[in-house]
Amino acid sequence: MQTQKIAQAVKDYIVNLAIEDRLPMDLTQLDVVEIQKAVESAMPSARDIAISQAEHYLCNSDELTIEQQIEAIENHEDQNDLIDNVEGVIVWDKVEYSFTCEDFLSEIGWNRI
Repeated sequence: MQTQKIAQAVKDYIVNLAIEDRLPMDLTQLDVVEIQKAVESAMPSARDIAISQAEHYLCNSDELTIEQQIEAIENHEDQNDLIDNVEGVIVWDKVEYSFTCEDFLSEIGWNRI
C-alpha cells in the first residue's frame, strides 16, 4: 500500500511537470531533489506511525481520540504509573495493566518524534 502511494506521488509530480510544460525531453535531467520531496510527502510521518501503533493498545472513546490519549499519557505526572491509571485513557482488555507510561510511549515510538 505504501509503495502505491509513493509511486502515485512520483507520477503526480511528473504529470504536473508535463502539464506545466516543464518536463525535460531527457528524463535523466529530472530534479532528483523534487522527486525525493514527492516521495517524502507520500510517506507517513513518525507521529502518524506512532498513532497507528497506539491503536493496537488503546480504544477510541467519546472523550478523547487516540492522539489525545497518547498526549495524556505523555503528560501524566508519574511516567512509572500504568497507562490504565491515566484519566481518559481506555486500554484494550488484552493489554490491561501491561504498560507503564514510559514503556508505552517507547513501544509505539512516540519518544522518537
